[in-house]
Amino acid sequence: MSNGLSAYLSMFFGGIDGFSRSFVLLGLALAIGNALRFLTNRPAAAIGALGAPQPNRFFTVPVVLLRGGEPSLWWPFVLLWLGFWLGSGLRTTHWTLAVLVLVLIAVGFGLHLLKAVHARREEAVVSGPALAVLLTTGVLVLFGLLLTVRLEVVRDPAVGFVDALEGDAPASALTKVILPAAALALVLVLMMVKVRPGRIRFERPRHDRWHAGGLVVVFVLFAAPLVGDGQLTFAGIATPEYGKIVYLAVLAMMLADHAYGFRIQRKRLRDARGELTHAVKARRHLLYPFVLFGVVGVASMLKSDIGPLIPVFAATVTMVWLVVRAEVAQALDVSRRRGAARSVAATRTAWTYTRPMLVPLLALAAVGFLVMLTTSYITTRWETQRNPWVHNWAQSCVDPLDGTPPPVVPAGTSPCQETLAGAFASTHSQIAQSLATIADGGLWGRGLADTTSGTVPAGSSDLVLAVIWSKLGGIVVLLLSALLALLAAALAKLCRTTGKAASPERLFVGGFAGMVLAQFLFVLAATVNAVPHSGITAPFLSYGVQSTVALGIGVIIAVTLHYRTEPLPKPARAVAPRVGFSPSLLAFLMCVMLAWGVTIWPYTGLAEDRPFCDETSDVVDAAQCSTDRIAQGRTSVQIVIGGKAQYVRTGHDPTWEAAGATRGPAGRPRQGSSTAAR
Repeated sequence: MSNGLSAYLSMFFGGIDGFSRSFVLLGLALAIGNALRFLTNRPAAAIGALGAPQPNRFFTVPVVLLRGGEPSLWWPFVLLWLGFWLGSGLRTTHWTLAVLVLVLIAVGFGLHLLKAVHARREEAVVSGPALAVLLTTGVLVLFGLLLTVRLEVVRDPAVGFVDALEGDAPASALTKVILPAAALALVLVLMMVKVRPGRIRFERPRHDRWHAGGLVVVFVLFAAPLVGDGQLTFAGIATPEYGKIVYLAVLAMMLADHAYGFRIQRKRLRDARGELTHAVKARRHLLYPFVLFGVVGVASMLKSDIGPLIPVFAATVTMVWLVVRAEVAQALDVSRRRGAARSVAATRTAWTYTRPMLVPLLALAAVGFLVMLTTSYITTRWETQRNPWVHNWAQSCVDPLDGTPPPVVPAGTSPCQETLAGAFASTHSQIAQSLATIADGGLWGRGLADTTSGTVPAGSSDLVLAVIWSKLGGIVVLLLSALLALLAAALAKLCRTTGKAASPERLFVGGFAGMVLAQFLFVLAATVNAVPHSGITAPFLSYGVQSTVALGIGVIIAVTLHYRTEPLPKPARAVAPRVGFSPSLLAFLMCVMLAWGVTIWPYTGLAEDRPFCDETSDVVDAAQCSTDRIAQGRTSVQIVIGGKAQYVRTGHDPTWEAAGATRGPAGRPRQGSSTAAR
């Protein structure tokens, strides 16, 4: 018992890594707690509107800095920054401090705008859900940018303070972390300069030609990389990232204009088959969502990139669900009932409204299944997901054919001939490397200075959650999951008070919340190998300038649309809170189950005591041996003489070292630093 307690104390207070871990955990936990206080409109966390007296005002210096609404907003940022600052050994002070200042400036501008809009509404305090959106978004952006500093700007944690300012570090810092933070701050500054921008005319019905134009714009944004780099960017701009926001706006207007179509009786739909024009017009509420989603699907297949389809599909389902729920609430058979009878009538009516969608859905699913069967890279990912441990991590050199002249190589090097099968195995071992990194990190992580996760392919983008797991532990991943769930819950609460039931504003806000939450859930599931990887990134956390800026703009648009509509009248009497189904809570519980599963079964059901695969073949028998090079590198053998360890051999290194010699993070003797270490 005492040994376990001392181990935990040394983990959290044994040096800089321990304090770094403590500050990161404390900052994230405080952000979650304060976001919950904002979301539930706790009076102790209230922030007054511009010009209004501040609630819970304190006058003594310690209390002013620690209690009240505004300290609840600012302290999580400071604690999180302290954790990353200490974890990097103070070497990245200049870059992390610049990121912190820019993010705090953006959050400060956002807070000022919220205070101003509530002052115009003659309200005394700022909306709690809006503050929860501001806090959770800001903390997630700050975490992602600080992690990018560690992984992309200063890759080697062993460099000195001055070395972190040399080489390509300044250019990387400018383009990868400072630019997105400055861009979001600039957007909020422009909104402050013109505090009351022109009303966005979402409420006007649009002609079909406007919807056709929206289809064209969405296709162009998603397909533009075909004439650029072929997959991700056009002229240096990741147009699909901004295309997701445009997709939400176009679909929101389409569904809002034709929401009434869900109430058309099936008999009238059948009667409209006689004339093509009438048949199409009667089904526009079904055709537009499927055609718009199909446009994105075609563009994605042309690029051989199905990643954008996942968040777009989640947003589409969310928005259609919101429309159906709004139309069901207006149905006469539902509105005149109360209690359990109302729930039964609502379920029956919802089934009636959505039944015409079954045939298009089945057709779309059949087409998607056929595309998956005929697309090689999709089937390969499915096979990799089913058997992640059969591929060797590193391919070995093979002897050249007899009579083949050796190539000319620089002095001090030797040629190495690789096989195509070996290259294939090395490429498709990234899921196994991700799982091994997660198992190595455990619940508490190895520290920000650890470089074990540097071997994970796409560790700063697609598999960033595995890297976070390795450095900061599974607890931090779960806290980040809770923050994403709280962001979606806060947006959902704003959605319920935005415009009319099926207005474009409400549909955009709800669709954006569903998109962000589903995207994070899918990335986590792919990281732990519950589903095949698609290449999409974790919202706000992965390295990606365009993705962070696009999602940040999406949050700004969602909150702005909420305040562009007239506030709903307050009820005459207090309404008791309803206990109901919460998609955000369900998503967080799914994240907990995924984390629990990969912690209990890190090798996807295979035995953990398998020997290491010493063979150099490209494909191995995963049931007989393990390809986990990280666990092998952590394994050590000791020679004990007289009850005391005298010599140690670690990992693959056959050399015996004297016990007590300084060793690297992966168990090998330190031989200097490497710029590729992460």
